[in-house]
Amino acid sequence: MGSAKLPPLRRTWLNVTEAARCLRTNEANVALLISRGDIPASMPVSEAVDPTKHVANSARRLVHVDDLDAWLRSHPATPRVVA
Repeated sequence: MGSAKLPPLRRTWLNVTEAARCLRTNEANVALLISRGDIPASMPVSEAVDPTKHVANSARRLVHVDDLDAWLRSHPATPRVVA
């Protein structure tokens, strides 16, 4: 009798690197979107309460999957014109 594999769990929070992978861009662009307020982001509690860490450090921020999905839906990719 084989063992059944469970499907992978859907993560609700992504770090900047994972968000960049979803957007098919680099981390600097995601950090720019976060700093401009286009995509809301949160920091882990352990980072937020540490006075030595600066809140503007977007590399440690977490992006919610639903916020990322909403941004993607409101900014569809520009179709290429084939000549």
